Amino acid sequence: MSDNERINRILGKIEEAWKAYPDFRLGQLIATVNQTNGVSDIEDVDFERNLDKWISLWKGVKQND
Repeated sequence: MSDNERINRILGKIEEAWKAYPDFRLGQLIATVNQTNGVSDIEDVDFERNLDKWISLWKGVKQND
């Protein structure tokens, strides 16, 4: 069963990350965040946790530029 709030929250984070690195292809962004080439084995909660880590990391890198 879908959870629209979860979907919107995760998509918002993907948007934030992609805007930080617009040269990434979507698949490249997802593979980087997921730390693998496959996406079918990761749970949403784990992907979102990884996404939060990468957003924090990228924000730190951008602030140091």
